[in-house]
Amino acid sequence: MIFLIWIGILFFTLPMGLSWLTKRFVWLDKVGTVILCYALGIVFGAVLPKTVEIAAMSDSITSGTVLLAIPLLLFESEWRNLSKIAFTSILSMFLSMVMLTIAVYAGFVIWGDEMADGAKVAGLFMGVYTGGTPNLASIKSALNIDAALYISVHTMDTVVTMAYLMVLLSGGKFLFRRFLKSEKVAEPLNEQAYVVDNTLKGWIRAIRYPSRWIGFLLAVVVAGMAAASGFLVGESVRMAVIILMLTTLSIVISIFISKPLVKGSYNFGMYFIHVFSFVVASMADFSHMHLLDSPLFFYITFVIFITFVGHIFLAKLFRIDSDTVMVTSVALICSPPFVPVVVSALKARHLLIPGITVGIIGYAVGNYLGVLMYLLLK
Repeated sequence: MIFLIWIGILFFTLPMGLSWLTKRFVWLDKVGTVILCYALGIVFGAVLPKTVEIAAMSDSITSGTVLLAIPLLLFESEWRNLSKIAFTSILSMFLSMVMLTIAVYAGFVIWGDEMADGAKVAGLFMGVYTGGTPNLASIKSALNIDAALYISVHTMDTVVTMAYLMVLLSGGKFLFRRFLKSEKVAEPLNEQAYVVDNTLKGWIRAIRYPSRWIGFLLAVVVAGMAAASGFLVGESVRMAVIILMLTTLSIVISIFISKPLVKGSYNFGMYFIHVFSFVVASMADFSHMHLLDSPLFFYITFVIFITFVGHIFLAKLFRIDSDTVMVTSVALICSPPFVPVVVSALKARHLLIPGITVGIIGYAVGNYLGVLMYLLLK
């Protein structure tokens, strides 16, 4: 029990230390706190024992930090010209889904015969890379997929999407910004010079500002209401309902509340994103590395790679900016909880709501597309 408490303390304090380092060293600030949290989280997780208790605590922390982070990030938002950005994001989402369909079908042609249930695997890929893990579980039930196959797909999905996210957030974002030179959409937010100081010293300094704690208490209420709404629906749509309720309530509050009352909420929310990034990375399980030479691994890697690369080329054709492409791609491939992570790394706050919206739409259509792909290929 004491060991678990210490692990929990480290989960919440090490991201503060990384934030302090980025304030101290300019070159680390260029790398970004989110990427540092992922890198240290992977190392930290590699030395942690893979126990049921640590896994349960990690899962609870990631769920809780997302529920608190999204409202805090949205409370200080001011909406202008959002319709133009929303249209571009929806177009980007559609292009990504087109490329996903092509990639899943092409991968099935190449590796489908090497797997016992190739058509079912294709259905799983179509669902999970349109929506997320809830869609994966729903399609498993709908297609009566064997538990061993489901676990293998889930494991490979975690490994490959983690690698995809790390590449995207590190050097990848600079390459894509150079390639996609379309005109950037005008910022709809009143962007102020938010200085994210989530070091221990910064937190002590912020205690005297009641606005940070007012925002936190509001976020707790919103998170509680969103979580409660999830238990009113079936498990297959629970996550979509929770994210939808969370976002809607946060936007309503951001519209009607006086901004000085929640000043510093964005900064507070970024701390929870750092914790989320660190804990998610620590959950990576490398004990299944023997699966990396399987057709399943090659298929899943092919699907993500072709989907993203094809998405980039289509985006250049339609003159969609690089940040919109990256945010919508992460919203579909990794699911909405990862949208604040990539928005933070890109410093593109204006894409937070469009990115989450794309992810929610993905949740809604993922099951249909997954089952439809299976029916077409079986």
